[in-house]
Amino acid sequence: MPEPDERIDAALRALQEPERFRAAEKWVTDHAPELQHVLASVLREGGYFDQAHETEVDRVVGQQDEDER
Repeated sequence: MPEPDERIDAALRALQEPERFRAAEKWVTDHAPELQHVLASVLREGGYFDQAHETEVDRVVGQQDEDER
C-alpha cells in the first residue's frame, strides 16, 4: 500500500481531472450532512464545545455592532 503522502498526492492529481473532480464534488455534497454530524461529534468529544467556547459564542452573538462580531 502506498504511503499516506503518496496517496494524498495521487488524490490531488486525480482531482485535476474535471470528471473526477465533479464526482468528488457530488460525493461531498451528497454526504455533507453526515460529514457535519461527524465533525460536530468529534469537536464535542475533544472539548471544543466546552463552557468557555459556549460563553464566547453567546457573547459574540449578543453583540449589536456587526463589526464587533
